[in-house]
Amino acid sequence: MMPAVRSGLLYVVLFTGMAVLVQLQVGAYATDRGLTNDEAAHFVNSLLVLDYLRQAAFSNPLSFARDYYAHFPRVSIGHWPPMFYLLQAGVFALAGRSSAAALALQAVVAGLTAGTVAILVHVRLGRPAALASGLVVLASPVLLFLLDAVMLDTVMALLVCWAALCWAAFARRPGLLPAAAFAACSVVAILTKGDGFGLALLPLVHAALTRTLRPLLSWQAWTAAAVVAVLTLPWHLATFRMQASGFNYAFGWAYTGHALPAYASALVDNLGVIGVIGLLVGLRQAARTGGGGSPDQTLAALASTVLAMGCFTLIAPADISARYLVVLIPCAVVVSTVGMASLIAPLTIRWTVAVPALLVLNAALVLRWPHVAPFGMQAVAKRILHDRSENPLVLALGSTRAEGALIAAFDELDPGRTHYVLRGTQQLAGGNLMGTRYQSRFATTAAAAAWLADSGIGWLVADMSPDAYALEHDRQLVAVLLAAGSGWTLCDSHKSADGEVRLYCRPGIMPTPGKVRDLLRRAVPNG
Repeated sequence: MMPAVRSGLLYVVLFTGMAVLVQLQVGAYATDRGLTNDEAAHFVNSLLVLDYLRQAAFSNPLSFARDYYAHFPRVSIGHWPPMFYLLQAGVFALAGRSSAAALALQAVVAGLTAGTVAILVHVRLGRPAALASGLVVLASPVLLFLLDAVMLDTVMALLVCWAALCWAAFARRPGLLPAAAFAACSVVAILTKGDGFGLALLPLVHAALTRTLRPLLSWQAWTAAAVVAVLTLPWHLATFRMQASGFNYAFGWAYTGHALPAYASALVDNLGVIGVIGLLVGLRQAARTGGGGSPDQTLAALASTVLAMGCFTLIAPADISARYLVVLIPCAVVVSTVGMASLIAPLTIRWTVAVPALLVLNAALVLRWPHVAPFGMQAVAKRILHDRSENPLVLALGSTRAEGALIAAFDELDPGRTHYVLRGTQQLAGGNLMGTRYQSRFATTAAAAAWLADSGIGWLVADMSPDAYALEHDRQLVAVLLAAGSGWTLCDSHKSADGEVRLYCRPGIMPTPGKVRDLLRRAVPNG
């Protein structure tokens, strides 16, 4: 095996192992899939793909998805593209349908991301700086947070970094092979998450930074662009209305003006003051290599990617969240490390020691150990599934995260789809995807109690954390459960980090087929 390849593999294995150790230390493998509002959806979408391929391949996928949603109402393929779910479904097929397998994938992706950065730095600055730069990537607070959740963002960061390297190869020597590689990375990224469209800005920014149009005007570049458009635009045009329904802002300066200071602050939080100074110097160095002479295409491409993805984040008004910056962290760390080296090299002959030391110091300064807060929904789902009761209806109360955690737990443990998990936010309230325009379905607690008594629901899972009292319908149902003579029995309870999760049951209650249809009609309006 070539020494360079062996070193690269060692970096990936080392950082993947470190990622797993972090997950074990914070207790990620014992946590529900509710760390974010989106996590349960990504987990359920992947299991949907797995179950469709195993149980109903070549049948109508929309009918299968509609029935799946009736049981596990966090299906959201369309709001997000399908590529990540195909990848994770493949992992589930090999390793089993489990949260552990999904988290292991996140660890591998984080290891590949940090390993890629280390390889790039190794070529320029040697092994100590390479190891330290990988640590900076793993120490980034946003990546540490995402490491413990089943999310798309770290996969996007890896794909964007690889796309930048493919464009660098194309800029050095335009040809079909590097153009095809750039197109492939772009297609996979765009069909993983809409943020991938930021890569369309990369060639333009690169041309401006290097002050040459040669790569941009080649026929191979335009062929690659056409292939990317043909393979990605139909999906996004067909699903744009679904995607836009999740935007918290509208396009325009009002969003950009609000996002700019928020993301600038988040960049400092994740790269550190030292890292941001290095990044600015590295960007300047990448720009200075343009014009006369032969530009450093790798540095120029990575710097262009940081600028392109940063600009796209400030334009696309989905939301303002620090985790959206993870797509530019790997490229930014490489550019920042090169910038630090260029600052230190004239000052000391010991720059080979000073640069790694500065990187390690920076990693220590930005490090914030992630905190996970389990709900205990796995234990609740197992309790219901192992009970002899034949009532299939389970109502979830609490925050969107708590609802999602219960749905994900049932989907993991109930591949035969024997139960229906009903969301309180759907059955007892109205609103849109993002929770705005919220309105409780019932004006009084008595009306909510009457509906619940007549619903045929036999199981009720209540998140008793402060979030459980945030919305009117939650307060109504909690009041019903705590009232004497409600007919509900406390069957199980589990302490959570923010309070308690309680399982209530009504022995002997069975819904009629009509009641089940009515409840599912509200959950799946077009079902």
